[in-house]
Amino acid sequence: LVGLINNDANNPGVTASLLYYNDAYHLVLNGNDAGTDYKISVNASSVEVWEAGSAFTVDSDNATRSTKITDLDQFSGTLSGDETIEITGTDHNGNAITQVNLNVTSNTKLSHIVDEINDAFDGIAKATLENGKIVLTDKAAGTSSLSINLNYTDGDSSSTLTLPTMAVK
Repeated sequence: LVGLINNDANNPGVTASLLYYNDAYHLVLNGNDAGTDYKISVNASSVEVWEAGSAFTVDSDNATRSTKITDLDQFSGTLSGDETIEITGTDHNGNAITQVNLNVTSNTKLSHIVDEINDAFDGIAKATLENGKIVLTDKAAGTSSLSINLNYTDGDSSSTLTLPTMAVK
């Protein structure tokens, strides 16, 4: 296992080693970049994960769930009241989810987008915001037909919102 982790071409910057202590071997994982936060997860089955190709940012820093859409670096212009974010996609089995049209107001936050994605997938997949990126994880293991698309419609306004392209991670 140590060799598989250390020699993996897709290793994100983790070094594995073994520690012998109390008559047992223990797997030790260390991040290679001091001061960087890491999240370690063990996936015992094959689940599909979709991730935004780019992060939402505010003044070049990663946005959080409480960030308002109008505060994003990716937003410009003025809202007129008829702007929407359209959420479409398919579930694990390839069935279309019910399309969601989220009305964008001056108080709409990234948490609203994440919550609407979770409502649309109705427990079949789980959306989160990690380091400014929307991540959608299929709840079922195995071959998946999961997909998600986000589209912004500016209505009658001259506003723009650049939404990231979602793709399998």
